[in-house]
Parts: sequence; C-alpha cells; structure tokens
Amino acid sequence: PVQSCFKALAPIQADGNLAEESWQKCSRLPAFGKPNGMPSGDVVEAKVMRDESNLYFAVVCKDTDIVAGKAGHDGEAVDGDAIRILIDPRQNGLGVADFSVAISGTQSDRLVTGIGRDPDDAAFLEELKGLKMEKTGWDWEPVWKGAVSVQGTARRAEEAAADQDAGWTAEIAIPLASLPTPLFTAPAVGQTWRINIMVTSEGNGPAPGPTKRTLCLAPALAPLTPDARWVPLTFDARKVDEKK
Repeated sequence: PVQSCFKALAPIQADGNLAEESWQKCSRLPAFGKPNGMPSGDVVEAKVMRDESNLYFAVVCKDTDIVAGKAGHDGEAVDGDAIRILIDPRQNGLGVADFSVAISGTQSDRLVTGIGRDPDDAAFLEELKGLKMEKTGWDWEPVWKGAVSVQGTARRAEEAAADQDAGWTAEIAIPLASLPTPLFTAPAVGQTWRINIMVTSEGNGPAPGPTKRTLCLAPALAPLTPDARWVPLTFDARKVDEKK
C-alpha cells in the first residue's frame, strides 16, 4: 500500500535518539517480513518523514545479540548488523540511491543505475546520459548522516556473546540537496517515490546458535532486480500531528 511521508514539526537531529516530538507522532511503516515474504514478527519498526531540506528515516530493531562489523567505507562498511535504505524516485529502476549504516556507525552509499535495463541498449544509454550525473556506483559520495544507538553491548563477530541485548536504533538524515539532479527533484506534494528498507542481523537472535537473517520492508529475495518489490511513498503537505 501507498505510504504517506508527512512533514516533521521541526528539524531533526540525527543522533540515534528518537526523543523528538516528531518521531513520537510519526506513524510507523508496515511490518517487516522475511525476503521470501513470510512474516518476521514484530522485531523491526521503521518510520519516515521529511522537512524542506531533508528526508529522515528511523529504524528500531529488537535484537538479543548485537554484532558489530569491521570499520570501512562503501562496499566494506555493510558488515555485522546494518540498515539499508533504497530510494527509487522515478519508480522505474533508472537510478536508485542505496544507503547503509552499520552498527559500528560506518556508512555506505552508492547510486545504482539501469536496474533491469540492457547496459548496451542505445535508448537506455541516451536516457542515462541525459541525466548528466557526474558520478554513479561507488564513486557517488553524497553528504548524509547516519547515527546508531545500542541498547546493550555490541560484540565483534569473532567474540562470544557475553550478555543479552535489547536492541539498537538507527537514525538517518539525507539532505535532499545531496541527491543528484535531475534524477531526484525536490519532491512536490502528491509526488510518489518508492522505497525499501532492509535490516541485516548477524547475531544469535531469538534462537540458539549463530544466524544471519535479513528482514525487509518490501520483502524480496533480490532487492535490486526487475522483480524487486517496493513500497510507494507519497509526499504529503500535512505535518505529522495533522494526519487523520
């Protein structure tokens, strides 16, 4: 179903602490599922909202065994427990912004182009050229902020679990000005983008023994393919406390 992106009551400080009134009044997105579409239980809660300058995401994860990966950047950063956000403004796979923040706080970003398109197709190449984007793939380096707070003790993957954790929270602020134009334009009221959010957990989880599981807002076995599922996100003129 289409989800509404309401306006924040005031600018949000992305610090991993969801104490702002805007977050308290912001509606949660649909329940997450496993990539195969099966229910996952109520272990992840996500919210999204905006102001005139930024798009904000908050993801709260219940997790009894929090695992921190190695430090790094881009392709090396998404290690251990992590959040991944995919944004497709044209809803056709022409260009998808891919943001990740790991439990360690390290960030990853890339701009994926031509999902489901023949890379040698002349029409596609001409359309991509018309966007005049300076950098794509891992070379794309937008300015954004991701912060994580841990309710427990994050361990390294090679370490044994020493306690039982409660979970962790990721808060992300993406400046609209950092998204490449004209692929992304400042969203007008009523405009629809499509998104997906994925959570990777490498800890023990609720069952004994090591596990690695992925939960998705729009469940899909392959999130960046023509068959991927997405959640439509429509920009609303109202603020989070004005919604009905």
